[in-house]
Amino acid sequence: PVASAADQMTCALEALQAGLVAHGLSLSHVLLLRLYVASMAEYKLVNAAFSRVLGESVPAARVAVELPLCAGSQVAVECVAWAGAKALLHVQSISEWAPRMIGPYAQLTTGLGTASVAGCIALVPAAMGLIAGGATREARLALRHCAAVLRGLDLTTEGARSLIIYIVDAADAFAVRRVALRWLRRHASPAGGDGAGGGGG
Repeated sequence: PVASAADQMTCALEALQAGLVAHGLSLSHVLLLRLYVASMAEYKLVNAAFSRVLGESVPAARVAVELPLCAGSQVAVECVAWAGAKALLHVQSISEWAPRMIGPYAQLTTGLGTASVAGCIALVPAAMGLIAGGATREARLALRHCAAVLRGLDLTTEGARSLIIYIVDAADAFAVRRVALRWLRRHASPAGGDGAGGGGG
């Protein structure tokens, strides 16, 4: 039988940990971890498995996205790690300025001369509920969260190297991209460029 999404999550993270150890690193050295899930219906169990494996590690920024995976695969992970100093922002309480974490990950990590912001969705911070009004309003709020998180470590959006936006419905791509480009022109320096990526999840 095909292993459950939670079991696959555990196996994937244990394999990742073994690979890091082989290079003299640990899970605490991870700056950014991307988690791909075939179905967000499994997210609660996947997140619990994630917490069991990484609960004692220094948190990394995390992006969790629903994407179609190959047959039999329910989760996939990739990460960026390094052996140098790592700073992070990890807010676990309900606040007015950014959504709290719902797992053992950080809103922001810095290392390798760059800052990695965790995936931001359009949750109203104090209520932890999704903002109403559709994809355009969600994009605006999620981008405001990105900027707020960076300010938490006295950083700015100037010189942004990458902005990746995942969308659920391809019909929203044009409107969301327009929001992203306006945000980049207003907040990022010319070094950041005008690129905005899209996807599903």
